[in-house]
Order: sequence, then structure tokens, then C-alpha cells
Amino acid sequence: MKDEKSGSWFTKLHNLTVIYGLPSPYDIIENPPSKISWNRHVNNCINNHFLQNLKKEAKEKSSLKYINFNDSNIGTVHNIWKSSGTDPYSVNMAAIKVKIATGIMILQYQRSRFSKNCISAICPLCNIEPEDTTHFILKCEKLSSIRNRFIQELKSFLVDCNKPSLLIQELFDDEENLLHLIIDCTSYHFLTYKEQVRIETLTRGLCYKLYHKRLLLMSE
Repeated sequence: MKDEKSGSWFTKLHNLTVIYGLPSPYDIIENPPSKISWNRHVNNCINNHFLQNLKKEAKEKSSLKYINFNDSNIGTVHNIWKSSGTDPYSVNMAAIKVKIATGIMILQYQRSRFSKNCISAICPLCNIEPEDTTHFILKCEKLSSIRNRFIQELKSFLVDCNKPSLLIQELFDDEENLLHLIIDCTSYHFLTYKEQVRIETLTRGLCYKLYHKRLLLMSE
């Protein structure tokens, strides 16, 4: 009997069921479920609600465009962390990789944006072009010695896995494809879980070595 705009807990309860896609209280009161099944259904609906919102918001963030959110599930650990295990050194490398993957590693391009272009976006290592994620991982010539070794090892691994040569060429000749492979290889479903773990191990090392080489060059 309460108005929709009222502060009644009946109304608020009904609104909550609408938000989370739960059955209407009017339907439940006629055929109430068991406590166990109801709790399970509520948890599933709430988890799904927040998961879908997370995926929707993530797609709107340009800094997260290389992370595969389509296969994300509540309670599932991302491959970056899962493949690192509990070894402190691997976890430390994974932390660097996560900063790159989520766009919170401050490169010169970000410094320029935060300063409203008062700081130059040009890479301080090579002074050729703006230092964004693509430049840092794939282009900066000052980091090429580290990059080339890991890229070759990554390519050799895919060849050893008997992946089609045309597929490998498409991955390594296109910057966007290669960045997806390096930052979050779970985007590619043609890779088995074991292959994803191995690729994550290689790319984790690549990002870590690039990061520390950059720090070393910046300190000189």
C-alpha cells in the first residue's frame, strides 16, 4: 500500500530485488524458497550484478583495454597472479606487470597529462616519441636489447606449440595483437591453460626487466 517514493522498508526491499534481478517479494511470498536455495540465488544474482557492472565500466577505461574481462568471474584469480605462485620474486614481478596492465605505471605520457602538458610526453630515454605503454613495451630503442630477447623466446615458444605460422605472424606483426599477448594472453582462446601460464611467465619477466632497465637508465 506504500507509495514507490516512500521510505518504507517494503519499498526499499522491492527496489533492491529490481536492482539485482531477484524475484519480486510478491511472488516469493506465495511460494517461498528454502533458506539454502534462497541464499545461493541471492549470492549468484548479486555477484552477477557487480560482475556485469565491472565489465561495463572496464570497457570504458582506455587504460584497461588490454585486459581480458570477458572471461572474468567472481572468485577467479587473474592469470597474472595465479601463474606467479607464492615465490616472492615472481610476486614482485607480477606486481610490476599489474601496474602496466592496469595503466597505473606512470610513464612520461601520463606525467604530461597530469601536468596539463607542462611536462613533455616525449620518452626521456630515446627522445623520439611520447612514452606510452606501446612505446615502453614495444618501441623504445634503449630497451631493445631486453625486448628482442624475450620477444624471440616468446615467438619460439609458439612455434614449438605448433601454432600456425600465419597466426604467429599476425600476432607479432600487429602492435595491438602483440600488446594483448604480452599484457594479457588469456584474450586468445586458441591458447591452452598451460600455454597461457608459460606465456605469462615470459611476459612477466619481460615487463619486469624493461621496468628495471628504464629505472637504471633514468638514474644515470
